[in-house]
Amino acid sequence: MKLNNRGVTLIELIISVVLVTIIMGFMYKLIIDANNMQNNDSFASKNQLKRNEIIKTIENDLINMYAINVVKDSTTNANKTVIDIMEDSEQDKELIITIGEEVIDGKAKSYITYKTLTYHGVQPVEKNYKWVMEDCTLNKNVMVTSDSSNDIETIMITIEVYTENDANNNCSDCTNNVIDDITLGFSGYIGLNAQPSSLCIGYDC
Repeated sequence: MKLNNRGVTLIELIISVVLVTIIMGFMYKLIIDANNMQNNDSFASKNQLKRNEIIKTIENDLINMYAINVVKDSTTNANKTVIDIMEDSEQDKELIITIGEEVIDGKAKSYITYKTLTYHGVQPVEKNYKWVMEDCTLNKNVMVTSDSSNDIETIMITIEVYTENDANNNCSDCTNNVIDDITLGFSGYIGLNAQPSSLCIGYDC
């Protein structure tokens, strides 16, 4: 039997290199997709619990208020947005939500602080909360929408959350995934000053 000792031709070598490149590219994409999925799962587990805690804490106070007026606090600036929620009838309770950014361990992180003031007697009773968000940024321009009918007013306060993943890449002009947003709802009587149907609260509004 005659052996073939002609070796590898240039065309065969090029085809081999192309095939190896395609396989390596496919494997690289699989690794990147798996890593993105892990990062998204990590975000969901860390921040969704925090998001639920924020909503529950604030709405537990809102549900006990008769009528409210949502306004931009005078301390709002380029670095933070301060939302003042005043009880519009008895005026014995005030809720203050601050959305800002601070540097922690060399990395900028968004945060929400929440203060409740209950005015009974000379000194108000004060409670303070703070949540630091991970792997996302908060839009400091907050939308407040209101709908009034039959002496009942429904108010929605929406804080947009921009996550650090491929579908929603940490910027205001990206497609916002509303499932990550922090939405606070109030339903009660119309106050002395009716809430505007749509209001933007923030330095850039």
